[in-house]
Amino acid sequence: MITKGNKKNKNKHHGKIKKSKLKNKVKNKVKNKVKSKVKSKVKSKHKSISKNLINTNLSKSQKKRDIKFNKTYYIDSCFSFRKEYVVDKLIYHLDRLGLKPDNMMNIIKKQDETYLVNNRIELKEGECYQNYKVPMQFNEKYLTPMFLFQFTQFMDKRFYKVNSLLNNYLNFEENHFLKKDSLYYTLRENFPEIVKKHMKKTFNFLFYLKYEFPNIYILRPIYGSSGKDILYISSKKELEDAIEFYYNNNFFLHLDKRPHNYNVIASEYLLNPLLYKGIKCHIRIIYLITYLNNKYNFFMQEHGRVITAGKPYTTVLPFDPLIHDTHLSTTPKDINFPEDFNNDNLNLKDIDIPDIIKQMRLILSAVSSICSENTDVLYENQKNGFLICGVDFMIDDTGTVFLIEINQTPGIISREHENSVIFCNKLFDWLNECVLEPFFKGTDASASSTYLPLLPISF
Repeated sequence: MITKGNKKNKNKHHGKIKKSKLKNKVKNKVKNKVKSKVKSKVKSKHKSISKNLINTNLSKSQKKRDIKFNKTYYIDSCFSFRKEYVVDKLIYHLDRLGLKPDNMMNIIKKQDETYLVNNRIELKEGECYQNYKVPMQFNEKYLTPMFLFQFTQFMDKRFYKVNSLLNNYLNFEENHFLKKDSLYYTLRENFPEIVKKHMKKTFNFLFYLKYEFPNIYILRPIYGSSGKDILYISSKKELEDAIEFYYNNNFFLHLDKRPHNYNVIASEYLLNPLLYKGIKCHIRIIYLITYLNNKYNFFMQEHGRVITAGKPYTTVLPFDPLIHDTHLSTTPKDINFPEDFNNDNLNLKDIDIPDIIKQMRLILSAVSSICSENTDVLYENQKNGFLICGVDFMIDDTGTVFLIEINQTPGIISREHENSVIFCNKLFDWLNECVLEPFFKGTDASASSTYLPLLPISF
């Protein structure tokens, strides 16, 4: 039975419950408001962080120093009379992204110019010089979001330790399979059918039992470049002479500090190459590897430069390097692929350009698939990177493409300034599409027509 007193107590109890409910509602509202405010603050903070390009993934030691990435870029350049790369288009794209030149560019440039004048140092055409001294303001504690080495073999060692959010180099030493001595073996292990069709048999030149004389072999130093110290052999006696030569010589001895020794590879020689106006040639194509936000992407430009030998092709022995070595120095003018590949210029009539490009893409998709397995490609001082490689292809007189080697620099030099401008504009428009906008604006790099899909390793 409920008495009046019980009713009053009950009403009081209900009143307390109602009040507590109201209090809880108010508390929840306040909490929600606070949460929403915090969230909005966090969001705005994240926006400001991304706008100011502050790296949110810094190491603990870097966080302690409270280092920020400024919205500036630094383009390294050598002081030479020949300007190989016209960077106007690159600067145009960087400016559109809201990035400005770092003031240290002018400071270091003036410092170097003064040094050259004071020490009466005159540079030859194409020569590059650095005095290896950097102002204290630009030491390894300084960080900048865009740090571009020039795209040649000359790397300014003064800047190796400068930290950056994005730059155009990767740890190529880790991608050792791209080098001449392991490229063939690594690809053959994973893509035997592709290698069988698109690469010539390759091995260390000391493996006597691999040779099948009198077949002709080309010998190439693993750490050589510019076609130096390349030999052709077709007998055991010539092999013995080559071994003696490599154990005592090295064109780049002043850099490598030792002869080639055993660091030489032998490859079966392609005897029926595609000829440009009766002269042996190869094609240099630009291959782009990007590693942004811990993710790989790969791309291949579908135009390139044709590089020729110096004399009309013949297989008469002994081999003349001017007939068989293809170099920029022996290429008389700027020859473009695929524009100059036509019936007037080639020994293969009605060449199928789309099929040539398709074969190149297949080969580089295989290379990319292996490369994607290695995630240890960044140096300690970089957060993201990309690498612009120059890939050498040869084509035989049946239209089959052969992979020769992959170089870690593009190595394309135009003889005419006008052609250099055209090439650079295409290159930097392409980099903007595949690197800059995907990184700074979040666009989809794989939407590019030059994107290379990966192949299953068990292909």
